[in-house]
Amino acid sequence: PQEKEGTVPISVIPGDKIDDTTIKMTWVRSFSRIELVHSRLMMTWSQPHCLTASGRLLKDQLRKWQLRYGIPADQPFRFGDLFKPVREIEVTCQINRENTEGNILLDPLDDFFAAIGRGLIKIAAAGMVEPLSDRGYRLTIDEVGTYLRDTYDFLGDQFLGFWSRYSVEKVLLPLYRIPLDPKTADNDGPWDRGTFYKVDNGAFKEYRQMFGKGRDFFVHSDVLRTKLATPVVVEVAP
Repeated sequence: PQEKEGTVPISVIPGDKIDDTTIKMTWVRSFSRIELVHSRLMMTWSQPHCLTASGRLLKDQLRKWQLRYGIPADQPFRFGDLFKPVREIEVTCQINRENTEGNILLDPLDDFFAAIGRGLIKIAAAGMVEPLSDRGYRLTIDEVGTYLRDTYDFLGDQFLGFWSRYSVEKVLLPLYRIPLDPKTADNDGPWDRGTFYKVDNGAFKEYRQMFGKGRDFFVHSDVLRTKLATPVVVEVAP
């Protein structure tokens, strides 16, 4: 779905369905495999083919920035404000992203796997803009901001592991369906304490329908700002 791919504009998402206070980039980067994703994005976003792919998005953002602040078409201006809330940064100056999805069999069963699983590391840009005579722009990017974007949802079919009373595993046989019963799901009911049960989105949706608890929402981390030692110059076509 579009929600999972990160293509739903944050501007159309109600504020009470966005959590932008829980996840911190220091926590995200503490996992070595996710730090590799972050490093890859930092190394590749400024490559010519990546900047070309971002060109249309950048052009729209630059024009909207001019209109928003009433900047004359021929006047240089500062673009992007990485001090703003992440939901505003997402709309105004985000330019690229990298998927954190790994291998369900090979990735360790750690806190990131359990809490996020598959998410997006996004990058936003800030810098000085010089309007060109052909109605294009020259953007000199001197700072970038990176952040995590994820959806906490139970849309579609998704495997969530094998759960027992006291632990979780990723690969087990045989497959037992988790028992859901109105009399036992909310208390210490008669689960077999030594048995692991296969859990997927269907189990959560069934529980939610049965008890009216839980909902889907979007997650944004804080923004990690990085000053560039060497600014990156981007020519944005008209």
